[in-house]
Amino acid sequence: MLQVTIQEIRAFAAVARLLSFTRAAKRMGLSQPALSASIRHLETKLQTTLLDRSTRAVHLSQSGVLLLPIAERLVENFDRSIAGMREISEGRLGHMSIACPEGVAAQVIAPTLAAFVERNPEVMVSVHDGDATSVERLMHLLSADFGVTGYWKEHPDFVVEPLTADRCCVICPLGHRFAKRGSLSIRDLHDVPIVSLNRDAGTRRLIESLCNARGVRLVVQFEVARVSTLIEMVSSGLCISVLTMLSTPHNAWNSFKAVPFREPELAYPINIVTRANQMLTPSAQRFVAALRERFKTSEVKSRTKPI
Repeated sequence: MLQVTIQEIRAFAAVARLLSFTRAAKRMGLSQPALSASIRHLETKLQTTLLDRSTRAVHLSQSGVLLLPIAERLVENFDRSIAGMREISEGRLGHMSIACPEGVAAQVIAPTLAAFVERNPEVMVSVHDGDATSVERLMHLLSADFGVTGYWKEHPDFVVEPLTADRCCVICPLGHRFAKRGSLSIRDLHDVPIVSLNRDAGTRRLIESLCNARGVRLVVQFEVARVSTLIEMVSSGLCISVLTMLSTPHNAWNSFKAVPFREPELAYPINIVTRANQMLTPSAQRFVAALRERFKTSEVKSRTKPI
């Protein structure tokens, strides 16, 4: 197998185009003897003469004429590949896969992606927006680079980093008696029919747990899998529901009222979940850094907002 180097091919292509060892050596930043040696090594390996040299001029041999286009393509492809590798290592190319609940996808991931993709247009992004259970499943199956979720069972294989906080709230039709309240207690839900997400949703599990602890009878009259279906049922006046502020579509707030709970137990962190012994890809590292910066900035603004 020929051990031809890209430096030898690059040297031949430079001299062949410039027809001058002096100018080619200057362009490549080499001494003329080093350039001449590279081309001699290439000719020896290929067992042919590529350049006809004389004291006054340099000309391509017949083999050189035939091989020059091939050499230039090899150099071009090599340079393009190295540039692509550099972009991948810097996080500007590649693929990134995120697992998150539907509301987090809309309120946390999407706004951050808008600025991220503008700076990294070649990065392909997959957002697996489901529920808390699907986030756990995808992370354990290695189907996502990282997760952003509120409900996560501790596991030694994963690192959990708080990103921001979310609060549970009651969403109700505008004419409902709760719509006039500034806040609610979990006890206000006693014997009140609600439409709820199924038990795969972290919010459902959190509400049920607190209702059981406080002796509140939670009446789930309707159960759905999607937030969009739940919102339509509330907006139509069918009944109230419980969501988190992040999972409640802000563009639909003119059709219902969101009333926060007073209980501190019904506010919880939204976490970035990564694997303990596996580094993120460069593009994923850059996006996680963008998430941290965005919510760090939001927290600073909220602390400095005048009262």
